[in-house]
Amino acid sequence: MERALVQVQIAKLLDAGLVELLKGDYASTTMMLTKKDIFGNWTEQCMCGDYHLINKRTFSNKYAMPLLEEIFNALS
Repeated sequence: MERALVQVQIAKLLDAGLVELLKGDYASTTMMLTKKDIFGNWTEQCMCGDYHLINKRTFSNKYAMPLLEEIFNALS
C-alpha cells in the first residue's frame, strides 16, 4: 500500500517536472509517513525525504560569519 502511494506521488511530480530521479551519492530515499488529521486520527499520509545519509556526509561551518561592518572596513 505504502509503496503504491509513493509511486503515484512520484509519478505526479515527475509529470509536472518538479522532481527528477537521481542515483548519485547525495540522493535521498522517499517514504510515506502517517500523521494525525484534524480529528486526532493517524490517517493522513505525507511524503517525506530521508536525509540521514546526506547529513552524515556534510559538515557545518563552525566559524561565525563576520559582521558586514568588518567586511566593508577591510575592503576600504
